[in-house]
Amino acid sequence: MSKKTRHILGISGGKDSAALAIYLRNKYPEINIEYYTCDTGKELDETYELINKLEVYLGKKIIRITGAENSSQNPFDHFYNIYVYIFIFMFAYDYLSLCVYISRGKSAPRVADLSSLLSPQL
Repeated sequence: MSKKTRHILGISGGKDSAALAIYLRNKYPEINIEYYTCDTGKELDETYELINKLEVYLGKKIIRITGAENSSQNPFDHFYNIYVYIFIFMFAYDYLSLCVYISRGKSAPRVADLSSLLSPQL
């Protein structure tokens, strides 16, 4: 049994993904490409306009993926409010780790060395 290959292209709303979609449509019209975009709810009006115009040009619907469908907030605000505290904690942890490192009489590391020094999980 032969498996059918699906061609799926993400559209960010920027020039590069739009150009790639147009290029593939023009160069390989025989390929059935599915398109999607991830809508944060905070995109610029111009981004939504570009996606709408691309749908017309490509002759295909661009599937809009959103998160937090049951939330009263747009997806960006919903997830920001959930995860902002994790980022604050990570920043505070890294800052305190750096202070302890310096207080032990060691000179401050170069910025390029900070990620390995402060975040062992990286």
